[in-house]
Amino acid sequence: MTITRSRRGKQYAQGQVLQQWADLVQAFARSRLAVIGALLLTLVIIVAFAAPWIAPHDPLEQNLGLTLLPPAWSKGGSPRYLFGTDHFGRDILSRLLYGANVSLRASGFAALFAMVLGVAIGLMAGYYAGVVEAVLMRIVDVFLAFPLILLALSLAAILGPSLRKVCLHCLTRLGRCDLGR
Repeated sequence: MTITRSRRGKQYAQGQVLQQWADLVQAFARSRLAVIGALLLTLVIIVAFAAPWIAPHDPLEQNLGLTLLPPAWSKGGSPRYLFGTDHFGRDILSRLLYGANVSLRASGFAALFAMVLGVAIGLMAGYYAGVVEAVLMRIVDVFLAFPLILLALSLAAILGPSLRKVCLHCLTRLGRCDLGR
């Protein structure tokens, strides 16, 4: 039988660890709101990543003859453009799907990078105790104390708007410095 240790030093048999996971899954499955939320989140992620295949139109294609069409369910709406068109005649549904795709990719990349960086800082602080730990933790404290919205607004004003600059901002902010804690 395999023995594992928890953070508090208690010993658990492998079967007990699996039983704890099974209990967690059962508790999650009993909560109707948790299951509905997980299903909706999964649906949004699938739709966002499938945008190139399910979008009805090119999101950048302009047709000035079809500007400001109302949604399909409104009077004067077209079933060809379910959510209508914008002031340049672009399909809003296609732009929404592609926008979700870009947002999920950018936020996922920034979160993954911040996680890797935060864990690396935490590991270095834990391994090299003493002065190195103190210096790294004070740097993390400075990042955690600085208001995120102020930093975001100042960087947006300095760098200008673009996806690449937003990712740069997320990476320089270290996104989740508390992971280093």
